[in-house]
Amino acid sequence: MDTGEVVSEKHLSNGLGTHSRQIFQIRDFDLVADLQRFLPVFWQAWFFIHGEDKSATCRIKLAGKEWDVMQIEALLYWYLHDEGSKIRLHLTDNAITGFVIYNRVVEGIFAIRMCYSTPGASGSKIGAGLISSIDGIKTLIFQTRKDIEPSTLFEVTKGREIFLSETDDLKNWAMNWEIR
Repeated sequence: MDTGEVVSEKHLSNGLGTHSRQIFQIRDFDLVADLQRFLPVFWQAWFFIHGEDKSATCRIKLAGKEWDVMQIEALLYWYLHDEGSKIRLHLTDNAITGFVIYNRVVEGIFAIRMCYSTPGASGSKIGAGLISSIDGIKTLIFQTRKDIEPSTLFEVTKGREIFLSETDDLKNWAMNWEIR
């Protein structure tokens, strides 16, 4: 996985190749350096997307020992440890303004587990920039709630998403990744 930084004044911020005057950084999540400032953004994203407050404590077992942690910390641990997910961060003025959680399925195909930009950053194509920063991405697989079309969440999908399947609550989609 690419561990370098992307610092740019153009193209990734809007996902369409248009120039943006905003300076930002996209980089891998670092558990030690980023945890304390990531957790509130992750909690906000989970609450916004799923409507669930994950601030209560729960008990998890790590290295044979029981720990009381916030549910949001346990969820992050599940993504990183149990699922083997990776996280890319979008930072503006050193503040986290968005993130993507993803897994590599096979060469070139990635499952997007969660993509979020903070309310003040919405509409700035942060999601497209984050996904574009995933090294080797050719196709993405993602889910939406059954009542939401992908283009309402992620403008760049308009007309390019391919419906795969659905469950009682979710629809599964695929899309070849290219920035037009």
